[in-house]
Amino acid sequence: LPYLLRYGINDMLVFSLEEANIVRKYSPDVNIYVVNTLNEDLNNIHNMGYIPIIHNLNQLVNYDNKYVLNIESGLERFGVKYQDALSYLQSKYDENILYIMNHLPFSYNESHELNLNLIKDFQNLQTLFPNYKYSLGSSGLLYHYHKLIKQDICRIGNLLYGRPDPIFPEIKPVVTSIEFNILEIKYITKGTSIGYNHRYTATEDEYICIVDGGYMERITNESYLTYRDNNNIYNFKVIGDIFMDVHYIYIGKELPHNFSLNSKLDILPYLNTLQSTFWQHLNIMRKKIIYY
Repeated sequence: LPYLLRYGINDMLVFSLEEANIVRKYSPDVNIYVVNTLNEDLNNIHNMGYIPIIHNLNQLVNYDNKYVLNIESGLERFGVKYQDALSYLQSKYDENILYIMNHLPFSYNESHELNLNLIKDFQNLQTLFPNYKYSLGSSGLLYHYHKLIKQDICRIGNLLYGRPDPIFPEIKPVVTSIEFNILEIKYITKGTSIGYNHRYTATEDEYICIVDGGYMERITNESYLTYRDNNNIYNFKVIGDIFMDVHYIYIGKELPHNFSLNSKLDILPYLNTLQSTFWQHLNIMRKKIIYY
């Protein structure tokens, strides 16, 4: 958070009130939007100094302070149905709406029918109600659809991990690493195969370790993790997965000095490729709106 604040980010989107309270400790001034409002008192969220994301008609008609209107994306998840939102917006101009948001149902298939239907719905809303602000997902989606729709607020998850952003190349990554725990250190002999489908076979007698990081943290079989021992830096390659959230790491013929179960490994974003689609579901930094 100090990095984000240093870069002038003043809007944070969090999932829970607990996370909102953590963010508030770092800054009394940032705008904090709360996603998980379905079982919360919206007025309580407002009184705490936060802005609720509204997901259904009952919330919509029973709340009279600033909010963000989330429209359902076609996957039967959070959000007001498009026709219900359209009827509501046609009934009056609601000055409490800070912006209208959504996320495409198929982020990696821009030509999918559900995506195109949603784009059409948003085009219609922007034509009918040009005075509202809109957000339709991340910069990757903006990259595909910027000629079709406008976005006033955009999330930029890629930048958190150091991946160049096609829309905002001038913005530099601000978070350098994610730290992982070592669950086990193992010594295996030459010819031993490990991981799903036995993707990796040891070419020598060697040490490996198991860490509590996975697809959700954007670890793939192309990733490297880093161990720091005083002034020495070791880059260890990921060699296989145990579960989606647990991976094997190659260490070598010998363990580094002081390397133990108490050691920490962290990810070097710029050495990794984005082969996993799971990274996008993390609730972390975005542009202007940031998932903490």
